[in-house]
Amino acid sequence: MRKRRENGLFYNCDEGFQDGHKCLKQQIYMLDADDEESTQSGEESPVETPLSPTLEEEVEISFHALAGNVSHNTIRIEGDSKKHPLTILIDSGSTHSFLDPAAAARCGGNLVPTASLLVSVANGNKMVSNAKCPSFQWQMQGHQFQFDMRLLTLGGCDMVLGVDWMKGMSPMVFDFNKLTVEFSLEGHPIKLQGNSPTTQLSMMTSKALRKWVRQNKHGMVGRLFAINACEEQTVTPTPILPLLQKYETVFQEPNTLPPSRAHDHHIPLKLLTTPSNQRPYRIPYIQKEVVEKLVQEMLKTGYHHIRVFPADTYKTAFKTHQGHYEFMVMPFGLTNAPASFQALMNDVFQPYLRKFILVFFDDILVYIPDMTSHLRHLEITLKTLQEQTLYAKLSKCTFGQPKIEYLGHIISGEGVTTDPTKISCMLNWPVPTTLKELRGFLGLTGYYRKFLKASICKPLTELLKKESFKWNDAAHNAFQALKQAVTTTPVLVLSDFTFPFEIETDACDTRVGAVLMQNKRLIAYFSKGMGTRFLSLSTYEKELLSIVMAGIENKVADALSRVPQASSPQFQLISQLQPAWFGEVQASYNSDALAAEIIPQLTLSPSSKPPCTFIQGILR
Repeated sequence: MRKRRENGLFYNCDEGFQDGHKCLKQQIYMLDADDEESTQSGEESPVETPLSPTLEEEVEISFHALAGNVSHNTIRIEGDSKKHPLTILIDSGSTHSFLDPAAAARCGGNLVPTASLLVSVANGNKMVSNAKCPSFQWQMQGHQFQFDMRLLTLGGCDMVLGVDWMKGMSPMVFDFNKLTVEFSLEGHPIKLQGNSPTTQLSMMTSKALRKWVRQNKHGMVGRLFAINACEEQTVTPTPILPLLQKYETVFQEPNTLPPSRAHDHHIPLKLLTTPSNQRPYRIPYIQKEVVEKLVQEMLKTGYHHIRVFPADTYKTAFKTHQGHYEFMVMPFGLTNAPASFQALMNDVFQPYLRKFILVFFDDILVYIPDMTSHLRHLEITLKTLQEQTLYAKLSKCTFGQPKIEYLGHIISGEGVTTDPTKISCMLNWPVPTTLKELRGFLGLTGYYRKFLKASICKPLTELLKKESFKWNDAAHNAFQALKQAVTTTPVLVLSDFTFPFEIETDACDTRVGAVLMQNKRLIAYFSKGMGTRFLSLSTYEKELLSIVMAGIENKVADALSRVPQASSPQFQLISQLQPAWFGEVQASYNSDALAAEIIPQLTLSPSSKPPCTFIQGILR
């Protein structure tokens, strides 16, 4: 600085001093000074500069102390100051003692601004302390203490007692196995017992979490980690291995476009529709590799086995930082894309559907009682995939298993039952406290409703009515009974279309029910509660309504609706019952001059002759 002054140079740059000059070169300077007493230089600076954070020698705080974690060299103790609780961490890895500003304000501490002090965190970061709380008083386990504390924002505790506090209490004896600290204060022996770390798992709603965070400043809210359970390894039977080797091309990654088929995806647009033009979705550069990897994986998915109709490819155009592109294959997110894929799978496996193959999108189930037939049918399936240039992923396939998970159910030789892993969350579901939570529970259990013998959730559905959510004993009993019912569901048999189906229905004053059976074995249940208008119906009408509702409700009649149709041309007939007087009224129009005049006008313009209407051949 002295040389710069003698040479007439600016403090912040190497140019000569002159009025109105602004330094173009930006620099950062750090002054070394004590946090308690600022040393005065014998020479004054030519210009006044703002105070920069100063660095006291070896001012450090451990990362565990900053986060409030208990480590091998920390002891956590509960204390208080002026009846305000404090969480205190005795940390031999921190050189100084620190107090959280919020805790200091809560306890009424005397805050004194000081020169900014840089505090080094053990992980390499820097923090700034710009105030202190002199002679701060607190107590731990009945013993009074007083010390000058530096203020520093702490994340996991209210107070950190470092080496500077320990020097005043020396000698100190630490036992980190028993979490004790022993020392003498004014000739009196003191022994402090630290808190033992506890592990507690609890579940809370998002609303409860937000409330907890508002009321608590520190503490471990949650820890996110992944648990990879060891999946049950399936072993492919030896007789199937040669078959997989024969059709190994089915399990190879595709490297060409799929062939054009009758099910190429069309994208019809309304006439004069303006093409959509949306800005590209921007992602951080660090995510670029991940996104490109996901795109490569997506190209192997089922939807990309279908081409976009050539005349419609321009409608899928999009732009990226690498240029403009069009989808040659069917992308995700298009309207009717699932229908196009399901139509392809139904057409490909049409001769074998529900004989020994079930297909739901890209899930193909081949079932047969014996291994000999299974080998023959499995070869038909693989050969069909090969001929149609369709590919499968071997790592996601299982072969020749006596029991398998399929679409949330367990299918075995005995029949169909619920998947235990799917109903575990039902058993652990807490008692609903809001209408939204109740809807979530009923929606989850409703998926397996066809396994339950009767509708036992009537008291719960009553709470769904407007302003009717009041949890009572009936609702609680139904809640527990429903959870118990899903754990004891019966085994339902698979539909066999070579045998006739039987539907048994019944009705009472409050509900209707039905069961679908084959050979006296259950396939599905159906039950539905009815309203007050149902009470006025006759017994015959109630029984008829139960049959009609069982047919409408797909949970019972679903199997019947999937009966394969013959490939030969068929005629379909829609019939409608009409009273005899309909024909008599319509015949009278031929001799009615007024009707002959009005009917043609109403046919051309339905609102031309108010209040008259002509609907379904009847003049009203």
